[in-house]
Amino acid sequence: MKKRLSVLFGTTAVLSIGALCLPQIVTGAVLTQVEVTQPVYEDYYEKVSATGKIEEIGQSKLSAQLPLVPKEVYVNLGDSVQNGDVIAEIDFEKTKQAILSMLSLYDAVPEELSSVLETVKLDQETLAAMIPSQIVADYSGVISTLNLTKGAVVSPTETVATIADLSSLRAALKVPEEYAAKLKTGQEVTLKISALDQKKYHGTIEKISPAAQETLVGTSKQTVVNVYVKIEDQDADLKAGYSAVGTIRLSETEPLMTIPYSAIDQQDSGSEFVYLYQNGQTKMRVIATGEELADSVEVVGGLDPDEWVIEDISKVSGNGEFVSLSESKND
Repeated sequence: MKKRLSVLFGTTAVLSIGALCLPQIVTGAVLTQVEVTQPVYEDYYEKVSATGKIEEIGQSKLSAQLPLVPKEVYVNLGDSVQNGDVIAEIDFEKTKQAILSMLSLYDAVPEELSSVLETVKLDQETLAAMIPSQIVADYSGVISTLNLTKGAVVSPTETVATIADLSSLRAALKVPEEYAAKLKTGQEVTLKISALDQKKYHGTIEKISPAAQETLVGTSKQTVVNVYVKIEDQDADLKAGYSAVGTIRLSETEPLMTIPYSAIDQQDSGSEFVYLYQNGQTKMRVIATGEELADSVEVVGGLDPDEWVIEDISKVSGNGEFVSLSESKND
């Protein structure tokens, strides 16, 4: 009896060992193949993108305080002028008639012009003293806007010409208000210009607007802070008025421990997790993530740098699953 009982116990032990190996023995030919990876360290710095325009740093806007009628216009859009150059000659008689016509419609004149017209006298001597004979440049640069046409009335307070210094340009960017506290003068900016096939320029923040403002983005309003960027590698291709997208570097470079997005999933509770590869089986591990990069995410807790993570979590059905490494990882 004792010998038979001993044989029985021996048979039971063999069956138990076989049961442990059964998943691998039975399913060895159809085990899910997975690739594994270890966390890697990537250089990272915080940045923000902002849209804007290229503009002149220095400019002067010439405006008319009275209705004026040019007799001759000596400049065209894009012409270079020097301080003191005559831009246009004024036709006195036609200008006088324009002023008298406006006075006859005084009740219909906008309120902002009332203070100007209240001081106008109708006698010839006074009009002669008030009407300039010429419009003269008060700045050296290029005519970037021009609202002067021979024989056409220029309305009071209208900008008749803008003279801009195009030798020195800057980028005016609109940064979303949530990044305002992180903006500093001297921060590096990379500019992409759509009109130049995304050609890149580089610069630094030179000025930050002290107040925020609302602007229309698509169909909704957004509060932004204006940032002005000094362009360090300006060339002849860059022109005022071009649209620009600027990437502003907000922090110093630091190494982040990262894993691919494909390795991470989320529980119903919102916790994020991965599957480790340990001795041919999957082991679920809850992790904490941080910054999101282009193809990977920072891991700030729950994972050690030397642990092996299954690269594509979608291939795993659950915790404790037997898996095999793909051939590329076994080479």
